[in-house]
Amino acid sequence: SGAPILVRTAGGRTATVIEKKQRGWFVCDLDGNANEEGKAHERKTLRRPHGFAPGQDHLLDSAPQAPIVPKPKGEGPRKKKPKSQAGPGPVPPGAVRARTAGGRVATVLYRKQRGWFAVELDGDENDEGGAYERKTLRRPMFAPGQDELLNSAPPDPNPAEPKPKDPAAPKKSPAKAAAAAPADKAAKKPSSKPSVRKPSSARPLSSSSVPVAAVIPADTPQGLAACFAAFYPGSPAKAKFQQFVLNNTLCPRHVLNMPVEKCESMLQQHGFEGVVVFTFQSRLREAFAPPPTAYVPSPAPVEEQLPAPYVPPIVAAAAPPPSAAPGPAAALGQH
Repeated sequence: SGAPILVRTAGGRTATVIEKKQRGWFVCDLDGNANEEGKAHERKTLRRPHGFAPGQDHLLDSAPQAPIVPKPKGEGPRKKKPKSQAGPGPVPPGAVRARTAGGRVATVLYRKQRGWFAVELDGDENDEGGAYERKTLRRPMFAPGQDELLNSAPPDPNPAEPKPKDPAAPKKSPAKAAAAAPADKAAKKPSSKPSVRKPSSARPLSSSSVPVAAVIPADTPQGLAACFAAFYPGSPAKAKFQQFVLNNTLCPRHVLNMPVEKCESMLQQHGFEGVVVFTFQSRLREAFAPPPTAYVPSPAPVEEQLPAPYVPPIVAAAAPPPSAAPGPAAALGQH
């Protein structure tokens, strides 16, 4: 063996190249200075060019080549061994012999459904089956030109029974089915009228579903009982509530003026646990609210009339008093 091949790694360590592998990999022994590249005197594989400092290709190429061991080819899927029999089995009467697509002689025992045939192969084992193996073959698996021969084979003595229909399913006659088809289409056709949901009697009606004008009675126990009956039409406690308010002379204004906690305690004490007091008071307040008055716009504000500014009166100039001196005409007359 020659002198060891010493190279420098990318991290600056000294590595002894042991052998050259495939795809640019090299088996190297690192020096005793442990760092991120590896432990002291660790043997590992480095790849060119990332694992080595540049400019050392001639040293790396001179390393001995490692022997190339070809990978063993993986075995394919195991084929099932043909089921060979010791000899031919019993053959039903009427069985016929036909030639398979692979050239073997097959005894067609009987015809099955959907083009399948139960056969017994001859004693020559091959890829189609073992010696005297019994299996099912389909019509295209026979040599061509044997359709009449295959059709003459005896039928299956134990045919598969069809699945029984559900006896609970109702049977429809063709006439009824044809008559029901247009009705089903009409039922599926969307209606142009908007659907209106009817309120259930098992739950209390909301205040929006009871006309307010229909539940506005006088402020009397009878009025309170009428409100309860209108708000909860399906409640079985209507008669009990009416008797309760009559005995206690309870009016709507009494319920509205009570705090929620006190009213709830009173109703629960007398067996009306299902009444939501807040909702009941809200509906009573809505029923007894005064009707809204018509809006009358207030008159527009009148602008204040400011007094006109004072203007002093204009005084005409007084005529001069008559002078004692004679006028020009008088003077001319004197001359």
